[in-house]
Amino acid sequence: MLESTTKPTGKHGKWLEPQSGPRGLLKYYILKRLSENEATGYDLLKGIEEKTGGAWRPGAGSIYPILDQLKELGYIKMVGEIPSRGQKIYGVTEKGAEKIADVKSMFEKAADKWQALRPLMLDIVDPKALGELMVQSTKMHFQGWQQMIDSEKMSRAEKTSFLRELQLNLQRELLWVDEKIATLEKNDSKQNGEPT
Repeated sequence: MLESTTKPTGKHGKWLEPQSGPRGLLKYYILKRLSENEATGYDLLKGIEEKTGGAWRPGAGSIYPILDQLKELGYIKMVGEIPSRGQKIYGVTEKGAEKIADVKSMFEKAADKWQALRPLMLDIVDPKALGELMVQSTKMHFQGWQQMIDSEKMSRAEKTSFLRELQLNLQRELLWVDEKIATLEKNDSKQNGEPT
């Protein structure tokens, strides 16, 4: 399990250290975040660190060049200043809002690709750690469901529909788990010479 830390360990390579994230994600996240609320670069840094529980802390050397790049591309603009702190406040432009629609589609396709690559990822993980990885993955999925349902991004009807689908999936999963446990216990009893 990866733990949130303020000091990069380097144990798993640079891409798993807190200041690293998937290439390109920061740019698109900044654009999306600024479309929801105007913010300073510092606000963006703190927001990412808080949202990821400290697992990802992009540095100022990452975020400010991206803000400059997005501004040059016409996706964001300076909308104000906090002179006492020497900070600029940024907001998204109409052109930036259009770009966000393209990005959403790109990330939806990326999610499908990651799902297809899961068997390869499972092959890489040490079999002894695989169970813990899967348990943590299940917890993360549940937290994702909670965040999605608690957000204001969907209507009540959409939330109800998704929750009913989740409920059906969980019932199927629980049935499968119960069957596997029963089979394992039955096999254990046979090996121990106990009557079944």
